[in-house]
Amino acid sequence: LQPPNSWDGNDESFIATGGLVEQDTAWAAHEIPFLIEDDLELDATLTVAPGSELRFASQTEVFIETTGAFTAAGTAMMPIILTGAQQTRGAWKGLRFRSSGSTENVLSWVTLDYAGGESFGGNKAAIYLDDDVGSVRLTLTNSTITNSDGYAVFCEGDQNTHELTIAENR
Repeated sequence: LQPPNSWDGNDESFIATGGLVEQDTAWAAHEIPFLIEDDLELDATLTVAPGSELRFASQTEVFIETTGAFTAAGTAMMPIILTGAQQTRGAWKGLRFRSSGSTENVLSWVTLDYAGGESFGGNKAAIYLDDDVGSVRLTLTNSTITNSDGYAVFCEGDQNTHELTIAENR
């Protein structure tokens, strides 16, 4: 869906999505939010445009696999919002990076709200980094994590190969 589009005359307006992403994909920003109804599993790179809003149904997650990457690079004027469809702590699971060592794992000018629901490996976290089968990398800048029902960021694994850059966050 590339803008411009018309969303008039609906009881509720959102773009429903979820499931497996197997090829590099870019989501454009729209006047209405994306509603992630099922877990979003990334085996390729998903790039979310500045100004986008993604709302997550109850206990859904973005699962970034070893071959996948998640790029959400907003701007000061057009941040990206990742939030629960319900505005309660732990409404959705959050972002899980499983041994994804991609340099394209970037969260910049992102507000991540109401995550940290059901646990990843026994730990609730808005962002969960697991290096169980290889290194994991994430750059997190100019972003805010609020209303998590667990840790903001949790690192786990046996490899001790987490590369996490955190800078200029609120």
